[in-house]
Amino acid sequence: MADVGSQTFGICSNPFLDREFRTVRYELSVDLPELGRLYYREDTQLQLAGRDEIFHHTDENTLSRTD
Repeated sequence: MADVGSQTFGICSNPFLDREFRTVRYELSVDLPELGRLYYREDTQLQLAGRDEIFHHTDENTLSRTD
């Protein structure tokens, strides 16, 4: 987990992104349910310019090793 303004595990940005699509929080969970498989889920929380509510950009997937 990373929070904007944190002294540790903080979030860095550039001027344009900070103004228009400011990332205020990032959460990532990873699970290794068995050898050769990885499951992840992420939630990037953005403050969009001109909007009061936080926008949640989420993604999740299971990756499997192939030989």
